Amino acid sequence: MIILRSQSCQRKLKEQAGIVIVSPVYKAAYSGALKTLLDILPQDAFKDKPVYPLMVGGSPVHLLTIDYSLKPLLTALSAQTILKGVYLIDKYVDKGNIEKPIQDEEVQSKVSAQLEQFLGITKKLSRITV
Repeated sequence: MIILRSQSCQRKLKEQAGIVIVSPVYKAAYSGALKTLLDILPQDAFKDKPVYPLMVGGSPVHLLTIDYSLKPLLTALSAQTILKGVYLIDKYVDKGNIEKPIQDEEVQSKVSAQLEQFLGITKKLSRITV
């Protein structure tokens, strides 16, 4: 059962032009669930795919988690284009508001700017590889 889901996940991932990775931060690292998912992927899973990391943590103390914890793991999965990413402080996220979960305009602006950059890179790369 796990192997079948793993194969399905790998197939779906391969079909995507880009990857957005979102994880909560716990003790300056990504979640165990994310690590488990990434562990079942082949070493070249993110080759030729831009990756946009978003992480949510309880305080600014873990601001560098994307750079020092997540990016090395993404690089090990052959990610070559990793956006700067955005670290969101939990108090700015309203998990009950699906329409507008980010409550701070400055933070929303950063997320939107990175998303636009991600979409632009994804379009360029998909044209090149077609």
